[in-house]
Amino acid sequence: GHFRCVWWIRPPWAVQIADGDYAVAVGRAKRTPEGALSAPAHRVPPRALVAGAPVHGAAAPACGEAALGAGLPDLVAAGEPPEVICISCTEPYFVEDGIYCPEGDMQAAKPLRLLVSQLPEVAGEEAGDAQPGESSTNSFCRQPEELVTGQPWTLDVCLDYFACGNPFLRQTRPAIAAPFAAVQNGAAFRQQGVADVAEFLASRDAFDKAYNAVLKAAIADDADADADEIAVEAIGAFLLAEERETLLADLRSALDEAKDSELQEILEAVDMVTLPLHPVTEAEVRERLAAFDAFLGRILAGGKPAVVTIARSVVDGFCPMRWHCMLEQGVLEVL
Repeated sequence: GHFRCVWWIRPPWAVQIADGDYAVAVGRAKRTPEGALSAPAHRVPPRALVAGAPVHGAAAPACGEAALGAGLPDLVAAGEPPEVICISCTEPYFVEDGIYCPEGDMQAAKPLRLLVSQLPEVAGEEAGDAQPGESSTNSFCRQPEELVTGQPWTLDVCLDYFACGNPFLRQTRPAIAAPFAAVQNGAAFRQQGVADVAEFLASRDAFDKAYNAVLKAAIADDADADADEIAVEAIGAFLLAEERETLLADLRSALDEAKDSELQEILEAVDMVTLPLHPVTEAEVRERLAAFDAFLGRILAGGKPAVVTIARSVVDGFCPMRWHCMLEQGVLEVL
């Protein structure tokens, strides 16, 4: 209830949540010792116990798993289900993290407007024109200053917005990881909001089984070409028809070129292979900082933020250490 609106401005390579204007609720729900939400109809096994969300500003979403805290084992041992923060948004991102919960099953539910978009264009735009890649209904992209006019707001800047690494794939070349991430993201059941949680999770589990079979077949010493191809074709059943041929062709190329150590790391990463991964050049970093500067100048027309936070994201491996000093200095100069 502290924030009535959260705007995640995502970099182009972060596709966890579809762009849009979501009217949702955030509240509390108890989680059983088995890790499921206490509402019987929505016992969703989580990939992560807690997921965070950024507040207004050019930031990347909280990624990866987070612990509930040191007190969780004691609560579970005492038989008291811990409470976790949940959201009613049916985007696959939240369902797979195990934090989706219908508003009616929450305690102390509060309304939240969740906005998701790339950084709106600033230079050369005309009032009332939709931005490239944006729906004409996303008025917040055309007039962002209206979101903050006359009210306090918080700016949260994550440095991994400008340069992003994947800590689950430290030894895997980006060109090898990309086709596996594309297949994960291209699964048909992940292309829209979840209407039936049980059906969605069943599809995900079947996909995971087929996906893991491909990697295990490729790693196995006695694997043969026919077995590998059968495994790859099995994944195709989960992909959209119009994208299937391209995705599978890229996957076959990656399987042929990958080292066994890379395939093993991808296998162990599971769906974390889809976390944003984007090597950058200095020129690109400076270009993104300039775009951030221009956007911030525009939104400040509505008023200065009451609080500014910066997440380095270096220790956890999401912001490559070699870019940390340049990015932190650049962001501070903009501010």
